[in-house]
Amino acid sequence: MEFRKTFYIANLIIIFLLFLVIFPLTSQGDDFIDITDKSGFQGFASSAWNSQNREYLVVWQDKKAKEIRGRFLDPNGNLKEVSFKISRTITFKEIEENEQKDYNIEPSIAYNSKKNNYLITWHDYADPNIYADPNNIKEEKWKIYASLVEGNKPKDIAL
Repeated sequence: MEFRKTFYIANLIIIFLLFLVIFPLTSQGDDFIDITDKSGFQGFASSAWNSQNREYLVVWQDKKAKEIRGRFLDPNGNLKEVSFKISRTITFKEIEENEQKDYNIEPSIAYNSKKNNYLITWHDYADPNIYADPNNIKEEKWKIYASLVEGNKPKDIAL
């Protein structure tokens, strides 16, 4: 009789464990939010909470477009609108004169509660071969840029 009771309990435990394998208690990715709306490499994300507007601003590097982008989320993580470009736009004149291409990378973000705006900074490397030959990177080609964002309207700042 004791053997049957132990056998029955052991079977219940095995069934319970199999149930957990098939239907885990934790989510397998349903809680992740897909912020980006572009294809290709999207990385080096940073975010800040706006206590006045009760929203997040997430910024990231779009390697394919070679730009910094941003997107707002509500307090529950719902996307508020489409992403927008934050990094400065290089002019065709700059490209022709200096043979430059923008490589806007590694954004960082801070929120100013007194002025209710965000400061986004990033590195820019003005050389089209930055990824082709990383041993040939020259320090003088690195620049740091910043933009103030109010709403979804970035304003470049001279540094």
